[in-house]
Order: sequence, then structure tokens, then C-alpha cells
Amino acid sequence: MTRRALFSLLRTLLLTLLVMVLLLNVWFSQTRQENWQTPATVWIYPLNADDDPATQAWIDTLSDASFDDMEAFFDRESRRYRLGLEQPIQVNLAAQLDVLPPDIPLEPSIVDAVIWALKMRFWVWRMMIRFVNLMPFGSSFVSMPRIIPAPCSIRWVCRKD
Repeated sequence: MTRRALFSLLRTLLLTLLVMVLLLNVWFSQTRQENWQTPATVWIYPLNADDDPATQAWIDTLSDASFDDMEAFFDRESRRYRLGLEQPIQVNLAAQLDVLPPDIPLEPSIVDAVIWALKMRFWVWRMMIRFVNLMPFGSSFVSMPRIIPAPCSIRWVCRKD
């Protein structure tokens, strides 16, 4: 096989792979899209991000009822936008996670952002193995430093079914 033919074959394979990845991405986006025909289940995984005893005490007081305001907000907004669902989301409190996700770089370059994203995906994959309800395609990670009405810092790990 000549060098030119090898290069042509390699280029064709790479372009085919790129097209396949793009098609799979479009397909996964469509299948994961929320159509709001059924209520979405949201799992909240609290993390003691600062390892403070006050934070842990506050986490210990949490229950499913702690998130009734969140459900009420979505109920109100679903009526406002005529969604047609009585209860658009159901919020559940899951088990506390003990492994923190990777820290976000303070002044990231593009390479740092890509490396952080890969570390985050790996962390989600590890948590998915430990907790069946945590799936990577529906996860949202929210850091809440000192916004909550308690002297603590918490990271929420949420999952939409």
C-alpha cells in the first residue's frame, strides 16, 4: 500500500468516525431531552464540601421535605407556562456523598478546562458505580458556598431521571 493510499484511508476513517460521533451526539441529545409528559425525578446528593461539623449537622437535618419549596417553585412555573403537569418535578434526598468532585481551576486555560471536565466525568462515573441513581447524562453539580441559611458550604449533586 502506498503512502498516499494509506493517508487517504486514514483520512476517510477519521472523517467517518467524526460523522459517527456527531450523529450519536444528536441522537443522545434527542433521547435525553425532557418532553415534560411525565414528572422528572430529581435526586439530591449532599456533600460536606468544607468538612465543617456545622455543615454536617445541617446536612443531618435535611429530608425530602426540605426541598418542598423547590417543588412549589416548579409547580408555580409549570402553571405559568401552561405545562399541564400537576407536579413537574419530584425531589428526593439521596445518601450523602463522601468523595468531593474535582475542584474547578481558578484561572483555567482551555487545556485546564478540558482536563477538569475529564476529571469530572471520571468522578461522576465512579459515583455512578457506587450510587445507582446517579447517572452522568442527567447530572447537575451546584456549589453553594455560604448561600444557604446556615454557617456552612455544601455542594449539591442532583440528578434528573
